[in-house]
Amino acid sequence: MDESHCYVCQIAEDVVRLLKCPICFKRFCDKHSTEMSGRSFCSKGCAQYFFFGEPED
Repeated sequence: MDESHCYVCQIAEDVVRLLKCPICFKRFCDKHSTEMSGRSFCSKGCAQYFFFGEPED
C-alpha cells in the first residue's frame, strides 16, 4: 500500500492533507473521510468498530 496517496482516489499527499485511520491505518483525504463524534475514519465500518467494537453473536 502506498502511504503517500489516498487509498480511494489516489490523490498525492503533496496535493492534499492525508489522514490516517486509527483502526486500519489506511491513508485517506478529507473528501473520503467518514466523521463520527469528531473523529475521522476511512470508512463507516472502521468508525463503528472504533466506538462499538465487534458485533456479538
